[in-house]
Amino acid sequence: MGKADYKGFKEELKKIMVGCERFEEAIESFSKVIEKFRKKYPYFMNKLEKNKERYFTFKKYPKEIQKYIYTTNAYENINRQIEDRRIKCGGYFQSIEVVDINFTRRIRHAVWRM
Repeated sequence: MGKADYKGFKEELKKIMVGCERFEEAIESFSKVIEKFRKKYPYFMNKLEKNKERYFTFKKYPKEIQKYIYTTNAYENINRQIEDRRIKCGGYFQSIEVVDINFTRRIRHAVWRM
């Protein structure tokens, strides 16, 4: 996904995360976003659609609990950081060394909170 499209996709996703209260509403909104980008990115959108219910499972719980479920998934947090770094590097990593610079050193010096 290109930088401009990624930015638009991310904004749409943010609207769903903040604006949709119920699971069904989030799924319906996400399906519309998928359709918006499907023509340009069919493979990626098909993968997202296949797993869309997993992405919004936290919406099945009361609003007071949702923020804890959503923000405590360490794997998703790391994947988000990787994706953000990839976008900042121009959409791809030029070499293994670049990955090492962007992640390994950052993780080694990170301050972990519980």
